[in-house]
Amino acid sequence: MANVIRGTLVDQVQASVAVTQQLRKDLLLLNNGQIFHADATAPITAPNVPTTTANTASVTALVTLANALAAQLNIHVGIVCNSTTGQGAHIAADAVNTVSAAAATSDVGTCETMLNAVKTAHNAHAALTTSHPVADTTNTVTTANAADLTTLTTLVNAIRTGYAAHLANTSVHTVADTTDTVSVAASSSQATAITLADAIAAAYAQHLVNTTCHAAADTTNTVSAGTATDFPSAAILVNAIKAAYNSHIVNTTSHKVADTTDSVTASAANNLTTNIALANALKAKINAHFAAAFTHQATQVVGC
Repeated sequence: MANVIRGTLVDQVQASVAVTQQLRKDLLLLNNGQIFHADATAPITAPNVPTTTANTASVTALVTLANALAAQLNIHVGIVCNSTTGQGAHIAADAVNTVSAAAATSDVGTCETMLNAVKTAHNAHAALTTSHPVADTTNTVTTANAADLTTLTTLVNAIRTGYAAHLANTSVHTVADTTDTVSVAASSSQATAITLADAIAAAYAQHLVNTTCHAAADTTNTVSAGTATDFPSAAILVNAIKAAYNSHIVNTTSHKVADTTDSVTASAANNLTTNIALANALKAKINAHFAAAFTHQATQVVGC
């Protein structure tokens, strides 16, 4: 949008002076590397993802923000300052640093892919001096890449391996437990992690009360977390299984001796932690980059 100067000659002169005064300050900011655009781009208005909870609503908010970040960044990089009207953001369009990742869905893996792609594209675009008068080194995003799905699949697979070894360990059991095994394959995605977590929880519950392999049923180290149905519930369940399982295997009321071999040491599954942190950081930095523009707008003079 442009400033419109209209009215009498005096009015026009006064308005022109006001614009000139704004320009003086803008030139100082430009010279100081604080202005990167002729015009600001509309900010991303999707709400931040709450950091106090990690549940289905958080996933929904994360998906909304991730997709909004990509959409608005793709618009921004293509806006060019028109030499006639003086309106627009960039010296030249950036046709390289666009986000082509598939839209984020309730599968957290798609959110991670999208957010990490936005981070890469934004940081590369901000540094591009063919589009900006100087590189924007202020609004780069240094927050770690999103990797919550990795922590979930790593942990659930580690539990699967440890649990299988524990069942077969006759140093601690009266006989090997060949009944309460898990036949589900190792996890490689959100969907397979959910399936595997639920399978382990069910088998583990039966193993606890199996008095063929135990001296006594273990009624202490049960898992109270609910069935996994989405990413947040899967992370909660897997972390609960890890805690209960590690306590169970050293229970000498049920076992001949403590099982110190088959414990699970993989880190706890993050419940959206890195996704939320990166999404909110991207929104803040990208909006700051969008807004770093001349404070005065292009000017048009309209006669009386």
